[in-house]
Amino acid sequence: MWAIMALILLLIYLLPSFIAVTSKKREALAVILLNVLLGWTILGWIVTLIWALMLCAEKEPPAETERNIKVVITKREE
Repeated sequence: MWAIMALILLLIYLLPSFIAVTSKKREALAVILLNVLLGWTILGWIVTLIWALMLCAEKEPPAETERNIKVVITKREE
């Protein structure tokens, strides 16, 4: 019983780290470190959770869009 509760608490404690890893962004390592080092404080855990959620919310433009923008810019310069 205690082991199950400890496992659940550990998963909740590391939740911001799991979210950051799924975002596949460079800042994920920083979120993990902050979560491990300061997550034991309630404020630190909340900050890392918000940061991880913000990483997931950021969308990168598709590569095709960037290429199309470059083509339009080069055509106007001619």
